[in-house]
Amino acid sequence: MAELMRRFARRDVAVRFAVVALTGVAALAVLGALHTLAGVRIDLFDPNGERNVQAFVAAGLLATAGAAALVAASVEEGRPRLIGYGLAGLLTFLSADELLQLHEKAERLTGVDWQKLYLPIFAVGGVLGALMLRRVWPHVGARVMLVAAGAAWFVAELLEAIEYDAADGRVASYDLMVVIEEPLEMTGSALITVALILGAAMRRRARAEAAAVAPARPERAPTGSAR
Repeated sequence: MAELMRRFARRDVAVRFAVVALTGVAALAVLGALHTLAGVRIDLFDPNGERNVQAFVAAGLLATAGAAALVAASVEEGRPRLIGYGLAGLLTFLSADELLQLHEKAERLTGVDWQKLYLPIFAVGGVLGALMLRRVWPHVGARVMLVAAGAAWFVAELLEAIEYDAADGRVASYDLMVVIEEPLEMTGSALITVALILGAAMRRRARAEAAAVAPARPERAPTGSAR
């Protein structure tokens, strides 16, 4: 499995994924805007809908980001590998959460806003993201993608936090914010995948180059005296 994962640690894989994923997110953003703002009712592309195309793609992108974290872990050893595994587990959980609406169910059961309930999860994600950023820092592309992913997710969660008013419910600009928020989340997930694959490709190349220039291990001299 580790060898299979290492095969995906290539720059061309990251570039191809970025083109396909970001093009798809842009298309969904347009369709979501048509549904929500232009009155073209296409429930399959409702950005605030459940178990439709938007929700499945959002969950799929998070799952793909989790797989990319496993790719990143496959080229590491020791604690850095554990960081990759931890990030993979967190992203996989968020994928399941998106698909099954676990955060909404938790909010209904507790009566507490789900973003407050998930603060520990956000904190863990922030720590793991910072540690992974440190690993990919030498690769400018991976660094920029990971920072952009964090910014996209932060803005998306900020918009979701202000979409509702405690007294009046949905704010006047709710529809506009939803149309922006959902594509931002998907973009963030896609950028995480690209960043992790680029970082893994960098780490794999650096290790291969180090192995190529490493001096050959000298043969051990025989011990004892000849008779």
